[in-house]
Order: sequence, then structure tokens, then C-alpha cells
Amino acid sequence: MGEAGDWHNSFLHGDNPRTRLVNLERWLCEQFVATADKLKAITAPDGSGTLFDQTLIMWARDMGDAVVHNGDLRFVFSGGAGGYLKTSPEGRYIDAADAPHQQVLLSCCEAMGLSDFSGFGDANGARTPYGPLAA
Repeated sequence: MGEAGDWHNSFLHGDNPRTRLVNLERWLCEQFVATADKLKAITAPDGSGTLFDQTLIMWARDMGDAVVHNGDLRFVFSGGAGGYLKTSPEGRYIDAADAPHQQVLLSCCEAMGLSDFSGFGDANGARTPYGPLAA
């Protein structure tokens, strides 16, 4: 199990870890949605839409399935990122399963106006393509 104060092992590897994890994920999802809803209710300072339209919110976990330590990561983006993100009333799903997660992070950088990715990751290594997601 783990030593006293070892929240990781007691939370994820104790009795009913999936129940606790599902409850935690539900709460995190509710917070994510509540944040998006608050941003939708505030007019952007320049009057062009709402803060939601100008903001990029990303929800990610550091491990896909924390109970079994599977690194299959999922990311959720919300907001318009000032027009950077292509949007749809029903939402969009991008299957980037074969892309390294660094591309998601570089897409966030690009959405915020950063385009010099030198010094980030391994530009010459096995992780290709290097740069933001194409979608």
C-alpha cells in the first residue's frame, strides 16, 4: 500500500481506486465546465465576443489511466483562443493518437502567439513531426 501520507498509493492503489478516480474526474470536469461558463458570461474588453472566445483552456492529465500507469494521454481544449482554434457548435474531436504530446503543448504556445520553439524538446530526435498539431 504505501506509507502514511503517501496519497498516491492510498488513493490510486487502495480499495476501490476507480470509484475514487471517477469521482475526482467528475469534480474536475465540473470545475472545467464552470470555468468555461464563467468566461462565456463576460464580455471581452475589446467588445469582440466574450472572454471565452479569447481564451484557451486546456484540461490534461499527466497519465492516461492512472490506476494502471498507462500513458495514453487525452487533452481537452475549450475556448476560441482568439480565433486560433477551429470551432464547431457540436465541438470537435481531433484524433492525434500518433502525435507526441509535445505537439499539443506547442499548439498551446502557438495559440498564445509564441512561434520560436527552439530549445523545446528534441527537434532533431525521433519525435517527428516537430511543431504544433496540423489540425
